[in-house]
Amino acid sequence: MLLLSASIYSWYVIYNKSVEFLYFYKLGEEFQDFVKKNPSISRLNSEKSIYFEFYDALLNVYRDPFTEGKREEVSEQILEKIKLKWEIAMEKDLDYLSIIGSIAPFVGLFGTVWGIMNSFKSIAMANSTSIAIVAPALSEALFVTAFGIFVAIPANFASHIFYSKIESCFKNLSAFKEYLIERLEK
Repeated sequence: MLLLSASIYSWYVIYNKSVEFLYFYKLGEEFQDFVKKNPSISRLNSEKSIYFEFYDALLNVYRDPFTEGKREEVSEQILEKIKLKWEIAMEKDLDYLSIIGSIAPFVGLFGTVWGIMNSFKSIAMANSTSIAIVAPALSEALFVTAFGIFVAIPANFASHIFYSKIESCFKNLSAFKEYLIERLEK
């Protein structure tokens, strides 16, 4: 029952994170296209974009006369704050996915050991080593191990994929920040 619950939860997280990342990439691409196509820098009207917070904060730095001479440093601080906020939101539930991927095989192994112990009990009670008595119990015990592995593989795979996508997102954000700062400097 524990493995079934873990499997359902991990697929729930995988589905939600997939949708979230698709949405994130789509908004990011739309926003970057918008900024690159508009010749003048002005406040973006579409507050639906997750990039709006970043864009607006940078614009405010370059509008504020008190930040003259330290705009690059202030921009870096803004990026780090926003990046941390996004990272927390994007990594939500991924740790649980990694834990499920790590623990599920051990839970399956525990079920197998338990099943084998029960099969030895049934052998002792039947006073027979017939394959007809041993096979069903061993089969049931090995099924639990297989199920544990079945739960672990997609959870581990998805958590690694999502962590690499997060890293890719932040590299893209840093490159876009450089482009935007260069454009704001002009």
